[in-house]
Amino acid sequence: MKKMDEMELKFRDQSIRYSWAFMIFTLFIYEFFHVMHYGKFDFISVVVNVAVGVQIASFLWLKHRADKTDKEPGRVLIGTIVIVVVVLTLGMIGLMFHGK
Repeated sequence: MKKMDEMELKFRDQSIRYSWAFMIFTLFIYEFFHVMHYGKFDFISVVVNVAVGVQIASFLWLKHRADKTDKEPGRVLIGTIVIVVVVLTLGMIGLMFHGK
């Protein structure tokens, strides 16, 4: 029974990867046509950038926590977290002034 659970987990992870890639690709294409048509960026670009940043930061954080012998520089992890926080902050500030 354990093999079936591992196989289902593998299939679920694979389907999540496909849906994630499809969502990011679709939002990127939408934003590209929006910029070409209107000449300015939309809120979609903030969402895509934040989503990708959160995914990268969470992957690095979980990888670092899982392997205590990992000697990967901590600056990369801290830098990624700082970048995500800055992007989220700028996104929130942008939302405050959006439409004025």
